[in-house]
Amino acid sequence: MLGTAENLLQQAQLVMQGFLQDSEEACQLQCSAELATVNRVSKQGTAAEKVLDCLAGSVKALQTWAPTLTSLMNQCVTNTYDAKMSNPRVKQFTDEQRSRWESRKKAQALSLLSLLARLRGKHACPPSTIRRSLELRYYHTPDKIWRMQAYHREVLTETWVQKVLATAELRAWRPPGFIHSNRDIELHVRDNLEWWLKIKHNRHKDGKLLRSDIKHTVTGEVFYTPASLTADIVSPDLGHRCQRVRSRVN
Repeated sequence: MLGTAENLLQQAQLVMQGFLQDSEEACQLQCSAELATVNRVSKQGTAAEKVLDCLAGSVKALQTWAPTLTSLMNQCVTNTYDAKMSNPRVKQFTDEQRSRWESRKKAQALSLLSLLARLRGKHACPPSTIRRSLELRYYHTPDKIWRMQAYHREVLTETWVQKVLATAELRAWRPPGFIHSNRDIELHVRDNLEWWLKIKHNRHKDGKLLRSDIKHTVTGEVFYTPASLTADIVSPDLGHRCQRVRSRVN
């Protein structure tokens, strides 16, 4: 009887191994097919069209085309903190904290899925990758750091960003106006910014004298004025006067 039971156990193990192999292959094929779809969707349209869609916020999340892969990634990276956050019986977190956590987890999952799509094919341009590349341009990221991130396919190259921003579609784009902001009055802040170019020893190079110098630049920011702050202004021509002054400054 023991011999029969041992034979049955060995046979059951072989059957289970076969099931596991089949299910693993099926999961791999499904995830590979979904990733191929994500890669194909990320290639559709011109570079300018994809950037404009990102700016308009009209693109679908990549998780739509990769539900199995997204679920598998979420299960692999879930930790004890995530379990507490997702458990409604845990009362130590507020609704706002749970909302921020959920948004952060979705953004992180989207970033990982975008990176997988780029690893599948370098010509894929997922929306989150485009946004991060534009942010690097906006924050004047040093070339070395940009090239390092582009090497790992975390972002698009600086050449790609410069080329797409030079297209007629992007040069004609303007940010949408704020519904509750005043259309005539804005707050402009400008300040001097000086860079000290220090040369330890004055010397000639290529026929030019190299010496310490100060580079004068100007930085600034534009703040849109909330309409509620100007609601009590009764002067009918104030907005027109501010509009003329602003146009002369620009």
